[in-house]
Amino acid sequence: MILFHAPHSDGKYVRGPRGLPPWLESDVDDASQTDAPVLITGDADTAAWIARLIYLRMAHCDGPFRVLDAADTETSFGDRLNRILRDAARSGARGVLFLRELAAAGPAVQAELNCWLGRPPGTGGAAPRLIASTTLPLEDLTEAGGFDRALYRRIARCQIRTHGAGDGTAG
Repeated sequence: MILFHAPHSDGKYVRGPRGLPPWLESDVDDASQTDAPVLITGDADTAAWIARLIYLRMAHCDGPFRVLDAADTETSFGDRLNRILRDAARSGARGVLFLRELAAAGPAVQAELNCWLGRPPGTGGAAPRLIASTTLPLEDLTEAGGFDRALYRRIARCQIRTHGAGDGTAG
């Protein structure tokens, strides 16, 4: 791991490997140029690093990078999510909400996320962009009925798979 400067106006630094495989570099660039939610599948540490890179490369991002665990208790998760959304609306700053291990989200957490992502654009002021990660095959879990299908469709429009990142092959 080395420390390198990511292209972002505030001069933030991020710790990561020397370089990304070309296929992963392209995926990160594509994800940073859209406002759609992003689903990162693969190793948890790599997913967190990629989420931070997307955040640093986003052109219209003046808010914080916040992290929530999808496996948090449903009450705790709901309270924390609502606080983050209120802070963003109050400040007008748009950051990123990085949600770790989406597959671990219980039904109430999934419903809360579905409600938030289902709001019409611009409703409730500025809102953070969602980047979620999972180490499990969320598509298979959804097909088996273990994950909300509507939420999966909303989040999985922009996907990055990190499998094979260490050997330069796409997964």
